[in-house]
Amino acid sequence: MRPVWTLCAKLSGLAFAASLASCADSAESGTQPDAEQEVWQKPDVPAFPRAEGYGARSKGGRGGRIIRVTTLADSGPGSLRDCIETLGPRVCVFRVSGLIRFTGAPPRIRHPFITIAGESAPGEGITLAHGGGSVGRTPLVIKNTNDVIVRHLRIRNDRVGDERGSEDGITIENSSHVIIDHVSASWARDELVNGFGNNNFITISNSLFSWGIPKHDKCALLASDPERPQHFSFLGNLCAHNGDRNPDINFPPLSCVEVVNNVFYNAQSEFAEVWESYGGTPVAIVGNTFIAGPDTKSNAIGIVRQRIASTGPARVFVADNDFIGKFLLKDHDLAEITLDRPDCPLTVAPASPQAAYARVLAMAGAFPRDALDRQVLVTAQVPDGLDSVDQTIAVSLSTSSGTVSAEAFAAVAESVAGGTGVDDQLLRSGGWALPAWAMYAGVLAIGMGLVVLLVALVPRPTPAPSAADRVVSYTARTGGTAEHETPRLDTEQAIAQAKDAAAQVLRRTKGLEATIARRLEGAGSELKPAEWLLVHAGIVVVAGIFGLLLGAGNIILGLVFILLGVAGPWVYLGMRRSRRRKAFNAGLPDTLQLISGSLSAGLSLAQSVDTVVREGPEPISTEFRRVLVETRLGVTIEDALEGLAERFDSKDFEWVVMAIRIQRQVGGNLAELLDTVAGTMREREYVRRQVNALAAEGKLSAWVLGLLPPLFMVYLLLTNYDYVSVMFTEPLGILMMVGAGLWLAVGVFWMSRLVKVEV
Repeated sequence: MRPVWTLCAKLSGLAFAASLASCADSAESGTQPDAEQEVWQKPDVPAFPRAEGYGARSKGGRGGRIIRVTTLADSGPGSLRDCIETLGPRVCVFRVSGLIRFTGAPPRIRHPFITIAGESAPGEGITLAHGGGSVGRTPLVIKNTNDVIVRHLRIRNDRVGDERGSEDGITIENSSHVIIDHVSASWARDELVNGFGNNNFITISNSLFSWGIPKHDKCALLASDPERPQHFSFLGNLCAHNGDRNPDINFPPLSCVEVVNNVFYNAQSEFAEVWESYGGTPVAIVGNTFIAGPDTKSNAIGIVRQRIASTGPARVFVADNDFIGKFLLKDHDLAEITLDRPDCPLTVAPASPQAAYARVLAMAGAFPRDALDRQVLVTAQVPDGLDSVDQTIAVSLSTSSGTVSAEAFAAVAESVAGGTGVDDQLLRSGGWALPAWAMYAGVLAIGMGLVVLLVALVPRPTPAPSAADRVVSYTARTGGTAEHETPRLDTEQAIAQAKDAAAQVLRRTKGLEATIARRLEGAGSELKPAEWLLVHAGIVVVAGIFGLLLGAGNIILGLVFILLGVAGPWVYLGMRRSRRRKAFNAGLPDTLQLISGSLSAGLSLAQSVDTVVREGPEPISTEFRRVLVETRLGVTIEDALEGLAERFDSKDFEWVVMAIRIQRQVGGNLAELLDTVAGTMREREYVRRQVNALAAEGKLSAWVLGLLPPLFMVYLLLTNYDYVSVMFTEPLGILMMVGAGLWLAVGVFWMSRLVKVEV
């Protein structure tokens, strides 16, 4: 239907007033102008063979220059950036393969009529990544342009930049006639593909969007902040391992949106989301497969009607979709906006969801597929008549050198016994009182359960599995049914939810998160701040339960142990951090001597650092390995060394870094400089040890006087509880305990300050 405003514009002369009135009436009735003055037509010549959807008429770089990309460098002659920024119709073909990491601001496709032919790359194809830092955001941006075709590229957001939290994999902004086809995108901290502003005639097809980075892991935001209707096709794509927005559909009326023959796997909370914040989305959702995975919550929803800030009902045509697994298929109020036929005719003939599923798993993503894209779910049909709960599953993989086979004993069904297992008589009775031993046994069981949970939360290093082990593990993981795996997945899900809750708490107090992160790094712990918070909370609970058991239910003793549980982990972490810092500072002079010797032998500073990694003691070798990795990722060696000094809060190493910076700026013999610094450190360490020997008596006195009263109180609690119970049951006794604790803390503090001498 032709937009009303174009008709209004053709009226003239004496009908001017009437035209204004007619336009005003149409605006009040909710009619909106189209984004462009053209109606989609099936192209006579598609952009490329099998091009489909509303973007199929895109010209791309057809008939233009062939520009060869001959380098993986960020910029310069022969770079992808050079081709993107060239004016006029052009086709970017690749004569190299590998990773293009944009070290500056990634290039924006802003000049029209371009085809980026990733399929022309030899070998393993082309991967794009951002450069990190303040410019490390979205690697592929299409903005304020038209007629763009991008095919067979991989987008892997691999760096932690200053603004990493807001990056996408692909962004299409205020552009028209765009095709994204056979593209793979992963590891974005926002949407893997994002449509923004007034786009029109867009096709995203045959692509693989996977493994977004929590906590904002989204597959596709097809439109955001649109002002005008759009034509948008989302065809034959695979969204896997993303929390929600699989995809997010939020368009104004008069749009034509089709989501056809896609596969959506392992969404955590929502799959497809239909919004109404721009007046109500018209969309056809046809022939898709929605599959629950290990991260999918039981209350997740396949097709969600999002009514937040709704300004008008959506118009949804839903047909021939498969929903597999345990989750809610559709919103309960989706039927209110469901149509019998789509608002706009589909541009493609939908295949069955079964046929589309097989095609998507075989064809989605950039080719040749890399290791990440090859992690595709393998399914097998259970033969008729098989009623066993467990079975041996065999997998055979063909290779150039032969066939690799592996077997695994896996669950294929779950045996569910009928009945609740609860005596009805007990349910009908008024209950019964637990004996004292049962109460203590229950408290003990809870405590042991928390200990097991804490052990499960602590990450443990695992050796790299062999190829055969990976095949066996993969077979065991994919061979069983979802029902049999539910208990294990529920446990993992509960732990993941607990970590998410802890992370949300830390986000509200960023200072606490930063403090915990610094302490953990300084202590050499592999725990994340959220995991540490959960472990700390568990220790507090276990300590409180132990205090209650020890005191036979005494609340005061329970509170004392809770306080010990609060302070103990911090003290332990501080001690571990201090011990690690001392070991670092103690080995620093020898390390500088080793670097100096390497420099004198003609090695570079980076090579000298590598020598320390191979020959240095712990924790110096581990931390210098991190420095070496950071330099290989693009960080300057001075900045990496400065980060090391900050992690250990080492004044000595800060001097070293300052000396290196000065030498790099003004020149000089760095080997001689490091020799001098190492000698100075040895002299300071000698003086420091003399001071520590003189202050050892005072420090020991502080420890003895500080620990003796609490230990003596614990001894009395264990041996003669009645003698000291008055200190916890009577108000005066409680007041005396609080006062004694405060005076003891003040005394220990002042004694520690008196014997602490800085050298």
